[in-house]
Amino acid sequence: MKLSKLFLIISVVSLAFSFTDAGSSLAWGLVRPLGAVCLILFFMFNLLEDEMAKYDEECRQHPAYKSLAAGTKPRPGADHHKSPPLTASHSH
Repeated sequence: MKLSKLFLIISVVSLAFSFTDAGSSLAWGLVRPLGAVCLILFFMFNLLEDEMAKYDEECRQHPAYKSLAAGTKPRPGADHHKSPPLTASHSH
């Protein structure tokens, strides 16, 4: 079960519980805020799900990740994301 679906289930259950007699006394202090937070987390997970999958795929394609997954040390020049070294050129 995905974590986002768990947040949705918690949100719906807490909302339904807040309409019962036992839940109405707890509704404003605990149940309704919990439901609101879980609903927001559900929407955030759904919005970012595709981006997280793309990021994971990019990481799997990176040479350093492939060498770590294979159990070998990455090559020193395998990091393609390094910026060029900064040179100090001061003119007074």
